[in-house]
Amino acid sequence: MFAKNQIRGSFVAGDLLQQMRQYTRQCYRLTRNRVRLEQQMDNQLQRCNIRFSNYISNQGKNVSQRKIIRAIIAGERDPTALCSLVHGRTLNKHGRDVITSSLDGVIGNCDVEMLKQCMEQIEFLDHQQAVCLTRLEELVNTHFAKEISLLCSIPGIKLFSAYCILAETGNDMTHFQKATHLIGWAGLKPRNDETAGKIRSRKTLHGNKYLRQMLTECAWSVTRSNKTFLGRKFNHLSKRMKSQKALVAIARKMLVIIYNVLKTGLPFDPTKNLQALLPD
Repeated sequence: MFAKNQIRGSFVAGDLLQQMRQYTRQCYRLTRNRVRLEQQMDNQLQRCNIRFSNYISNQGKNVSQRKIIRAIIAGERDPTALCSLVHGRTLNKHGRDVITSSLDGVIGNCDVEMLKQCMEQIEFLDHQQAVCLTRLEELVNTHFAKEISLLCSIPGIKLFSAYCILAETGNDMTHFQKATHLIGWAGLKPRNDETAGKIRSRKTLHGNKYLRQMLTECAWSVTRSNKTFLGRKFNHLSKRMKSQKALVAIARKMLVIIYNVLKTGLPFDPTKNLQALLPD
């Protein structure tokens, strides 16, 4: 007779978390579609020989670029008039003559129509995202206000990031016996693919892609500063491995902190000895 092995059940989110997931994942899809439209608008301007995007960092949400596009749609073609819509910081950095030259292009009726349609779609996506965020905030404030405040105490995690993380992991850490189980469920645990002493792969396993992506974004945020333990740890790891691998390691450590914060119900304590809490 073979012994019957008990198989542990997989984590299945409840109704409230499922609703949160729908809103957060919809926000993710809307953001991705908006970025695609913003790139399309920039390509349309480049086609018209307008190179203003070469002198700004945040093309999609740049206020000056939005003003210029709306002015072009309204019929403005004078590069000097378009230059007057640019923020003074950009003008001081690159010079008024350079910016004016970058706005001197050849714009046809078809180009204006394409820009107009892209702007209308972006405004519609912004409206839909605002509705999703409003509904999401109502759910969180009613049922998960304490958990969100705990997550926001962790460096690198802001309000919307906390929404996304809680929607994917849930607020009950008893579903995972250890933090390593949550790491494996999220797909951040390295694969041990080794044959005859030769390491074939160390890629992360498959898991919750939404949680993994949000943790990676939070890790990028926290590693930009050397004031936190995680930032200093990233700089230390980057000296002996690729920065992408070090980033995944920081995301893994952040998930361990999230697990302990939600399990204990205590906010993150930056003065604690994290070396004992966060394994490499």
